[in-house]
Amino acid sequence: MTSKVRYSSFKEIPWTRKQPSLSIVVLCLILAVVWRYSEYALVVLAGSYAAIGGALHLVRFVRHRRISRTA
Repeated sequence: MTSKVRYSSFKEIPWTRKQPSLSIVVLCLILAVVWRYSEYALVVLAGSYAAIGGALHLVRFVRHRRISRTA
């Protein structure tokens, strides 16, 4: 399935830093919430991922229209 909306692949997370402690703590918290409240947490995670992708697509579209008008 393909989409014109770009979604984050999370490749830009700096795992190679000396101490990626904040990323690891956040990931552990997300895993704990998914483990405990899996039904609700997975729906919220999937919905927020889709909403953020759509919102960023809208922001890119508006920026592109604004730049093309001024040029």
